[in-house]
This record gives sequence, C-alpha cells and structure tokens, in this order.
Amino acid sequence: MSATHKTEIPDHLRQQAQNMVEQGWVNNMEELIADQMLRYKYLPVDDSFKEPFDKKGALSVIKDGTIKFSHAKEFNDPFDCYPDIDKEELSKYFSGKKGFLKNIGNELGLSPAQRIQEKPKQIKRLKSFSNPLEILNNQIGICSLSRNPLNLLMWAHYATSHSGFVVEFSIPIKPTSFDDLLCLVPFPVQYKKEKPKIISPKSFKEYVLTKGEDWEYEQEERVIDFDRRCGIHPYDRKQILKSVIAGMRMSDDDFSILKKSVDAVNTELGINVVVHKAEPLQGKFALFVQDRDDFNIHDNES
Repeated sequence: MSATHKTEIPDHLRQQAQNMVEQGWVNNMEELIADQMLRYKYLPVDDSFKEPFDKKGALSVIKDGTIKFSHAKEFNDPFDCYPDIDKEELSKYFSGKKGFLKNIGNELGLSPAQRIQEKPKQIKRLKSFSNPLEILNNQIGICSLSRNPLNLLMWAHYATSHSGFVVEFSIPIKPTSFDDLLCLVPFPVQYKKEKPKIISPKSFKEYVLTKGEDWEYEQEERVIDFDRRCGIHPYDRKQILKSVIAGMRMSDDDFSILKKSVDAVNTELGINVVVHKAEPLQGKFALFVQDRDDFNIHDNES
C-alpha cells in the first residue's frame, strides 16, 4: 500500500494565515496562494444610460475605464473617516518632530530668526485647528469595493434597488509590474464598536479603514489614493475588468445598453468581459448567478 505524503504547515504560519482570514485581509486560505482576488463595485442606473449616451456616470466604469474616488464627506455614514482626535497629543507629536515646524516656517516664508519667534504660535495653531479631519480628508480619495457580489442590502442601497449592476474586478495580489492604483488594489475595512482616536500619524491609516459594526455586511475594502486624491480617475480595464452582473430588476432596455457597452469594450481592448444576470434563488432570500458557482457560495450570507 502506498502512502500519501502531505506537507505539514507549521502551526505559527497556519495561525498567521487564519488571522488574515478572520481580519478580512483575504476571503479564505485559498486566496493566500492565489494570483488574484475578486472584488466588486456596486453601481446604479443613472444618466449615463440615457440618450444620447454621452453623459459620464456609472457606465463610465466600463466605457471609459474610469472610477470615482470619493471624499469622506460624501459617504452615507457620518462617522466614517471622522474619528476622535486628541489635539493635544497630535500637536505634541508634530511640534517634537524634527523639521516639521521648519517646514511650516518655510511655507510661510519666515527667516530662521522669525521661525524661532513663531514657534509658540505654530504649536498653538496645531492645538486650535477647528477641524483637522477636514485637512486630512482633503488629502485622500477613497474607492469602495466589496468582497460579496450578492448581498441583498448592497444591491438595495448602492445599485438602484436591484435595478443597477455590479462590476467584477480580478485584482493581482502578488508583486507585479502593474500599478497598485490602476489595478485597484484595496485594503480591508475593520469593523469595531469603538471609534478610532488619532494621536499621531501612525493612526491615520486606521481611521480611514475603520467603521462601526453595523456596516459589517458590506464586507468593504478600500482603494486609497494619496496622489490624485478625490475625483474620477482611470484604472486598468484590460488588466482587471472581469465581468458585469445586471440586477434582477434591471429593465430590458437598460440591460441592452449595458450589454452593448461591454461588447464595445471587448472589441476595443480584445478582452472577454462576460455579462451575467442576478436571479432570485428559489425558496431563499438570496440571489444566484448561473454558471458562476463561486458567486453562489454567498447564498447563505445574503
């Protein structure tokens, strides 16, 4: 009788991998060894579906290869990206940071002597920022994706009550020559009971990636753009655009427009983006997509 040899994974590595799954960095163990991850953007039917079909909007994600990076004030959650701030600790951090006050002085056009004279005022200014979060939020743009393409609430809230559509991206997760922003490489959002508190720049990333537990159903991941900030920015359609899912309530006319847009992009770029249709699953409050069993593992989560 021949024996099958199975490579054992060391316990500490197995635990690290399990932690990554539990914290939402990957969907499952298999994704850790995969080359790509699948992420989804819920989109509405808007004016881009109306004649003469020259308006920018949701269809621009397919037709133009552009996608919106939002400012935090546009989010539907007023707590999102607005954590508590310890102004005293933050000002201590910055005032003690070598070169920080010098840079402020340079921006104000102050001489070395004037910088020394102005230092107490600069420290006081740091403590008295009326809304430092606006200063921080103005520096970034955020594009929200989801790990789940079949969540009923997401379809209701972000895809025109199931009349819109979802775009599927196949995003490289191993080191490549492709640009992370153009390939929409995201960071997972953490869901917590307590709001984060900013006491130093080291906690800035946490405030962008932390939401209340009520939002956990979104399974959100965020692409954060510090360079171009908020706005409509291009992404690499040829590299990552994989498929489109039409909502179960999408009209025949809108489905035809969506399909023609995808067909045109396939011809233009020489790719094969497939158009699916979400359908109600018999006997359940759930959706399914024919010919995509990997989607339908979400039936129990919807």
